[in-house]
Amino acid sequence: LIYVISGFLSFVNNIYVFSALAAFIMTSLDYLIEPVAVKLDFWQWQNGIIPAQNYIAWFIISILLFYSFRKFTGRINNTFSNVVLFIQFAFFLTLNILLK
Repeated sequence: LIYVISGFLSFVNNIYVFSALAAFIMTSLDYLIEPVAVKLDFWQWQNGIIPAQNYIAWFIISILLFYSFRKFTGRINNTFSNVVLFIQFAFFLTLNILLK
């Protein structure tokens, strides 16, 4: 997934902006995945409520990973990654709608 998001954001030159945007995208995708995973019994949260700290942790860990990734591997240009990222978002958005 890091490669997919990195390819999608390959136009961003600033490593800090890149890391923040990529972490936001990763956390947004997690926001779509969490309700589906709970509904399909992949995992559970106490009282069935997804805590805000889950998303905060995803953002912080993601920003560190994306920063490290860009720092040590450089930029990646992969136009197919845009399609993969769109499909992932569409898939989990559709599942969210269908499983409500």
